[in-house]
Amino acid sequence: SQMDVFWDALDEHPNAIVSATLFLGVAELITGVAITAGRDSGRAPGDFKFNPLMFKVTPEIAEKEIANGRLAMMAMAGI
Repeated sequence: SQMDVFWDALDEHPNAIVSATLFLGVAELITGVAITAGRDSGRAPGDFKFNPLMFKVTPEIAEKEIANGRLAMMAMAGI
C-alpha cells in the first residue's frame, strides 16, 4: 500500500522527508501571508501592477484579458 511505501521511504531517508516537509510548510506559510496581505491591499484579484510597456488599461481590454486567461486555463486542462 502507499502507506507502506511512505514508511519504508521514511526509514531509508528520514532527513529528506523531514526537509521536504519543512520546506513545503515554510512555502505554504509565506504564500498564506502574501495572499492575506493581497486581500487587505484593496487591489483587484490578479492585478499585480505589471505593465512594463505602459499599455492603457480600459475596461474592454481588462475583460478581454480575463476571457483569454479563462480560455488558456481550459486549454491547459484539456477541456
